[in-house]
Order: sequence, then C-alpha cells, then structure tokens
Amino acid sequence: MPQFPWPPPPATASLRLPDKLVAIPGHDSLGAVFDRLSDALGRVSVGWWSVYAIGSDGFAIVTKLEAIDPDGSPKPGTERWSGPNDQVPPRISGIGDYLRALFSARPGFYRIIVFAVTDRPSQSAGAAINADSARSLLMGGSDQLPTSLRQVPLGTDGRCLALIYEFERPTESDSARFVTSAPIGALQHLTLAGLWTEAQLRK
Repeated sequence: MPQFPWPPPPATASLRLPDKLVAIPGHDSLGAVFDRLSDALGRVSVGWWSVYAIGSDGFAIVTKLEAIDPDGSPKPGTERWSGPNDQVPPRISGIGDYLRALFSARPGFYRIIVFAVTDRPSQSAGAAINADSARSLLMGGSDQLPTSLRQVPLGTDGRCLALIYEFERPTESDSARFVTSAPIGALQHLTLAGLWTEAQLRK
C-alpha cells in the first residue's frame, strides 16, 4: 500500500483529536478507528478520499480538496467541492491529483485535511509540501483500509492527528502557495468543516 510520508510535511495547523473521539489507544484496532473517521467524513458528504499506510502499523486519510472562505468556512453548496474550475478529476488517485487541481484552481483559499493514525513520533518535521513532494505520491492511495491493516491494534501511544494544509491562489496569474500559518486553528477548521462540534474536540 502506498506510504504517507512520516514524519509528515509541516502543516498549516494541527490538532491531536481527543482519544475517545475516534481512537482509544491500546484498545482499538486500526479498522475501528478508520470506520469512525469515515463516518465523520460521510456526515459532511466528502464522498471520497485517499488512504495511505504509515509504516505497517498506521494509516492516513487524505480528504478531498475543499474550497473555503478566508475564515475557514466552506464555500456554499456544490462550490465547496467543485473548486478548481470544475476540473477536479472524477476519481482522485493521489496527492499529486489534488495539487494539479489546485494549481488550475480559481483564485481563493483551499484546504486538505489529513487524519494520521499512528503511534510513531512526529516531533521532527518532514519535508515541506510543494509540487515536487506532492508528485512523488502520484501512485495514489485506496478508498478503503485493507484487511491486513484493519486488524492491527492501535498501540498504547497511538493517537489521531488532524493536519490542516491550507493553500491560497491570490489571482489567476499567481501560482497556488502553501499557507504556512493562519489565524484559523485546526479546531476551527474541523468544526467549520462540520466534522465535530467544538465541545467534542475539547474533551
């Protein structure tokens, strides 16, 4: 299964989700955690995503490219997911597809959310995300977690990290650029996306 880079590329914002929200360390299987995350994504009609392995004992879900307002609120209606001049491929096959779509997008703000489930340390940042590093993941992920990973137990140090990657394309003549920091934190991104309430994320 294709690997998500770990340590992960530095994110615009990140948040460790409360353990009992989607993952109970030392208790859950990776399959149970995946099912809770896919249920949350289903509530906001993401529709599809890409799943990558993290080593042999973790996984990452990369969500669909989402058009947002500067305050992190999603664009209304179908504009939320249509994004780049309606040129999003009907089936995303990897992070490279997201970035190709982003680089042809109409001006505005966009985000990708990565949910990383692992017990591996992430203190040292990986390589920064850019077009080249994105294209290195062109092999793409799956839409499901394979049985071999579903049965793996989440370690006692396991957790689910939400990594927010925000991009901006100021004008049609500008290239999309990664937003290294923003006034909107990961908690606000997740609540505005409709995945969970603020109270659930603060437990």
